[in-house]
Amino acid sequence: MKRSSSVLELLRVRELSRVLALVSPLAIALGVGCAGAQKPAANSPAGGVAASPAPMAERGSSTAAARAPARAAEESPLRYVPANAVAAAFVRRDALEFFTQYFAHNPELQKELSEYLERSLGLDLTRLEGLVAFSISDGQRPSGAVLLRLPGAGDRPLKLPEETTESGVTIHRLAPDVLVARVPGGAIVGSEPEVRAEIALAQHRAQAIAADAPLVAPLERDAAEIDVAIAVGPRALAPLATFGVEHALLVYRRTGLVSLVVSGDPAKLAAAHGVMMAGVRTGLAELETQKQRALAGSDPLAGAAAILSSYGARKLWQEIEPRLAGNQLVTQYQLPHAEMIGLAVPMIGVLAAVAIPAFMKYVRRSKTVEATMNVRKLFDSAITYREEHARAGKKFAWPASTDWTPARGCCGQPGDKCAPDAKAWSAPTWKALNFSVDDPHYYQYRFVTQGKGAEATFTVEARGDLDCDGIFSKFRRSGAITPDGSVTGGRGLETENDLE
Repeated sequence: MKRSSSVLELLRVRELSRVLALVSPLAIALGVGCAGAQKPAANSPAGGVAASPAPMAERGSSTAAARAPARAAEESPLRYVPANAVAAAFVRRDALEFFTQYFAHNPELQKELSEYLERSLGLDLTRLEGLVAFSISDGQRPSGAVLLRLPGAGDRPLKLPEETTESGVTIHRLAPDVLVARVPGGAIVGSEPEVRAEIALAQHRAQAIAADAPLVAPLERDAAEIDVAIAVGPRALAPLATFGVEHALLVYRRTGLVSLVVSGDPAKLAAAHGVMMAGVRTGLAELETQKQRALAGSDPLAGAAAILSSYGARKLWQEIEPRLAGNQLVTQYQLPHAEMIGLAVPMIGVLAAVAIPAFMKYVRRSKTVEATMNVRKLFDSAITYREEHARAGKKFAWPASTDWTPARGCCGQPGDKCAPDAKAWSAPTWKALNFSVDDPHYYQYRFVTQGKGAEATFTVEARGDLDCDGIFSKFRRSGAITPDGSVTGGRGLETENDLE
């Protein structure tokens, strides 16, 4: 109960962190190599936004499109994604050109690094030609894997402890929760279900995802223009269903255009868009207030920083402001130069590392509204009960204590929510307090009482496990009778691990 939610989030993504650690030498070269990755000019029309209305593509720069050369024939990275994937992503060879050129200009570095990786892992990651990632998680336990595309790697044994086998293929242990196996065209690294699924796909015992599958259809329609893509389906986005989100697609085009398309329920997306706009307006107004305060002060550095912050935030928002188009929420950003393609990969990674945990934290916080509102409702009901039964004097007592209601926790039920159950709220105490939860909900509730007359007390409690990790968030408020016969709320609402 004492571990913070941020620590748990870090623990939860340890698998991905370890996988990324494999290619950390490559990441070092990202910023250095991008300057040398300039592509020759050629005339090529800019592609529209995948799965988004054509007018949105006008934000892209035709000048940037002119910089993008024709793409050489390349197999679809989606051939490595199983048919039952709930999320998929890829980085094409062209997106790593800056990296290839960097090593081409530094052969001594490549040689030393290559020899070391071969000795320690049995994989030469300096010859990486692309990445394909996917997840087949059922939502109960996040999992995923990354295919490192290493043509010419052959079938040399990996220099790692052998763990198990799958249809004749040796699976190695890289870390406690990370497995590695060689497959045609490279190596698969990640969680056990995905590693086994990729082996089955390579041996033609399983089917690859269809080009017209809802998860990836937008990518196939515009495949020639996309260098980096992340597609997420409704099963993986179940926590965001409340906001109407069913599919999400983030792509980086070879023209330098980054776009995010979120699709789903139009009414709910419109409501979420309204909340987002209001929040951004509030944030921009606060930055302007801070700027004026800094300008009125005596610190020139603080004033200059405030001007830059306010202007930069307003400028960025003008560029990326999401727009509603039917059942889609679309945002785009045109990088200044297509030659900055090498910057897109680390940029998307950094943005994802910052934005995804922050957004998921926001989603969990939005769920706590249920608990705070119902605890307040129960507290008010207890006060009403006291007013209606105050004549009992020394014999007054609040209704008897209850067990947690509903008795079964919400995790594991559809959407990790408790289904409405009128029978669960039929106990005399709930009837006396006129309380029930009639919609799907995330929390269990309990009413605890002690004493009689002037010493009578009660406590209203709610508990929930929003991320289903076995650790509960708790909300409680206690009440007691004051000397004048009224009810005091003591210390007000108390919380413990509120985002768990």
